[in-house]
Amino acid sequence: MGQEFAQEREWNVKESIDWHLADDFGHRDVMQCVRNLVGLYKMYPSLHSDSKNPATFEWVNRGDADRNILAYIRRNPWDYNGAVLCILNLSPVSYYDYSAGVPFGGFYKRVFSTYDSLPGQGNPADGIPPLTASWEECDGYSHRVTYSLRPFECIVLEFPT
Repeated sequence: MGQEFAQEREWNVKESIDWHLADDFGHRDVMQCVRNLVGLYKMYPSLHSDSKNPATFEWVNRGDADRNILAYIRRNPWDYNGAVLCILNLSPVSYYDYSAGVPFGGFYKRVFSTYDSLPGQGNPADGIPPLTASWEECDGYSHRVTYSLRPFECIVLEFPT
């Protein structure tokens, strides 16, 4: 309780939640980010359906521990329709031109970034061009998408239809 707006203390059943924190600039940003994630979860069934089926999850890059970056694909069990690529930069460092492998070419649309919730950052649908996958082997896949990751950024890319 209270995680959706970054409550500063641990929740206690005997005390009320610190809802007043949601009026604060930083806490409101966390609340907006959580709201965006919930919307994403509802929009892309691949993020939650068949989650016990190992075919719905693919590690793209789990060996980048030195840079604290994870990349994985969530998909349905039989193909990539409705699939998403998630890239998480868990470090305070920017990585320009970070590449992640994808199974085929096309345009990968950014549908979420943790930075989208910040004031003035806009909506991912507002004029941000999709990433074009180039025909270069990366992470065991035949194609790659390249993106500049900001510190502590998580992005979600929608697969081409």
